[in-house]
Amino acid sequence: MTTDVASLTSNAGTIKSLIDAKDKLYKSVLALAKDNGISVNHNNNKSKGSGTLSGIIKQLQEKGFEEASVNLFDIETCAGMSQVADISNESIFKQLQFDENDYSAMLIEQREIITDLNNKVSKYEEEIRLLKKELLKFTNKNI
Repeated sequence: MTTDVASLTSNAGTIKSLIDAKDKLYKSVLALAKDNGISVNHNNNKSKGSGTLSGIIKQLQEKGFEEASVNLFDIETCAGMSQVADISNESIFKQLQFDENDYSAMLIEQREIITDLNNKVSKYEEEIRLLKKELLKFTNKNI
């Protein structure tokens, strides 16, 4: 199109119309991004952590995407994430420099937490057992 001056001048109108079309498309895309809050300058979601993995998964769960929960479970249980968590915890542990009294206090607190959680598990297991029993009664009456 621009091999020589003569063809350049004869195609000037075409070039101008292409540039105008490009500008219109660009403005249209920017307006669409602004309207939907997906541009950096006009992002509707300014809350802290909204762009993080956990923030995105939380949004998906709020919108009813069940697969997000499964993916979160897979991510939390994968070996790579476990290694990262272990390295992070080890680094924190080295920086804290606990003494024997700190260890004792932590063990006591952990034991209390474990006991509390075990009690809750037992309570919920009993609730589930009773609900299953009630469900069986209900289904047997309808048969």
